Amino acid sequence: MHSLIRTPLNWPLIAHEIGHILERQKWNLVNTHYPYPTVPSLSPPDLKSYYAQEFQADFIALSYFGPIFPRRLLENYYTREFLISKTHPSWKERFDAIADKLQEMGFSKESTDLKEVSAQEKTSLIGRGSIEHLNEILAQTEVEINKTGGLYARDTDKENKAKTRLNHFTLYTDDIRTLLNVADSVRETVLQSSSDLRKKRELENDFDYLLVDSIRLTYIKLISQPAFN
Repeated sequence: MHSLIRTPLNWPLIAHEIGHILERQKWNLVNTHYPYPTVPSLSPPDLKSYYAQEFQADFIALSYFGPIFPRRLLENYYTREFLISKTHPSWKERFDAIADKLQEMGFSKESTDLKEVSAQEKTSLIGRGSIEHLNEILAQTEVEINKTGGLYARDTDKENKAKTRLNHFTLYTDDIRTLLNVADSVRETVLQSSSDLRKKRELENDFDYLLVDSIRLTYIKLISQPAFN
């Protein structure tokens, strides 16, 4: 959990939890089809509600942040920092669902990468296909996200500009989501520039500070812009 707060690249994972809050406190889309369990239970009806909420929260984080969300989810899967309970679908089912959406969004390579999760991964207590209204729930969720203009779309021009600025450790103050989506690959390039372990740690810390400053300045730019128009 410490690395989730300290590392800006992991911040899109928080969007999953925000998705749960939106569902529970505002939308109630899952509850319409699969009532929220009042007492914790692993009965099939309750599992449908639990699982639908998890697939929906993944869908929200992916729709808003794009491929950076599953990339960080995948990295945490391999480090096993986050463990999931039986009230959650298996990692494999979650990755399969995310991969399907990535393909639909036009991120074919990223979709294929998620399919590399081991076939030995344990299965869920019930399959995704048994949640009859899941597609309907996700379609309704997308409508709600669209109301804020929040769906993430790839912009190669923005990505190239972000890579150039990050490679030169120049503060980037345009689009936070594009910044995070290219930061993973730039970070690897930066770290590979040194073979010294201590220097790598220093570079990693500097890079995280750069991302934090970039996000902060972008936020300031967004909230102050109306004053200059």
